[in-house]
Amino acid sequence: MAQQVLLEEKYEAVKALIVLGKERGYLLYDEVNDSLPAEVHSSEEIDDLLTTFERNGIEIYEDQASAKAARDTVAPATMAANDPLTRLRRSMLLMRGSVHAVIGNRVH
Repeated sequence: MAQQVLLEEKYEAVKALIVLGKERGYLLYDEVNDSLPAEVHSSEEIDDLLTTFERNGIEIYEDQASAKAARDTVAPATMAANDPLTRLRRSMLLMRGSVHAVIGNRVH
C-alpha cells in the first residue's frame, strides 16, 4: 500500500496558503480558489485541503469584512462548521472557477 502524500508536501501553493493562514489565522475563499493548483480538483482533494486548514487552525472567510467581523465576535473554536452558509461556501470552493462566481453572486 502506497503512503499518501499530503497536499502541503506535494504543492508549493498549498504550503504558501498554510503559511499565510497561520500568520493571519484565516484565509479568504478567493485566495484559496485562486491559489489551488490545477491538479487539485477532486472533491476528496479539496476536502483534504480544507481539513488541513482546519487542522492548522485556519478559518476560511468570504472577504476581509467577514473575517474581521467573525474574528471580533466569535472564537474560532466555537465557529459552527455545520452552519448552512459555511456548508454552501465549502461547496462553492469545491466547484471552483466561473461556477463559483455565479453562485456566489446569487447568494449575495
